[in-house]
Amino acid sequence: MNIFGFYVTLRKEILEVITGTDDAEGSLFWDDTTPNWITKKKLESIFKRNFEIISKKLGVYIVTRHFPNDCENEAKHGDGFPETNKYGLEITPDKYTWTNYHPRDEDDFCKCPCDLNNRLSYHRVMDTIVYESSREHNFDIEELLGILGDILIAIDCSEDRRPRSAIRENLLCAVIRINDQLLPQSMEEYIKQNSIKSAQA
Repeated sequence: MNIFGFYVTLRKEILEVITGTDDAEGSLFWDDTTPNWITKKKLESIFKRNFEIISKKLGVYIVTRHFPNDCENEAKHGDGFPETNKYGLEITPDKYTWTNYHPRDEDDFCKCPCDLNNRLSYHRVMDTIVYESSREHNFDIEELLGILGDILIAIDCSEDRRPRSAIRENLLCAVIRINDQLLPQSMEEYIKQNSIKSAQA
């Protein structure tokens, strides 16, 4: 995977959203800025498209966990919670690293996956990003996931009537982190190195 090209494209997509996210005007009738729901749809599209790329190329996946309150087959749960994924994979702790990034965490009307015959119920469902622990990368996989995490936070901040400054703030954090990944060294390392040179001059 060309990680440099991936970051360049993602950076461009994020900057396009930032430049189109202006604060709302004072008057509802004269507000021609981009509404939050459109920004949210753009960010969801960016996240989905880029996650599909790293899922195919880097072994990064989404696991869905169910937290039913009254599952009729709760005895099958053991010490954990029932899990599913759309990849047909067996996600085990010895092969995959679980992250703290959750694209979805909400109540849903669905079946607990512990048994195909379970009835539909309204319960909490959480998506969690995981990745293959054994894969070697020539870049920081945790930093990549952190950048996508910033986009997820920006999506949460783009609900209706939420301040747009929070959207821009999190997207700018993602851009800054991408900049550090694109450059030969991080800005902090560059400043430290040149501060030493300046002191010695």
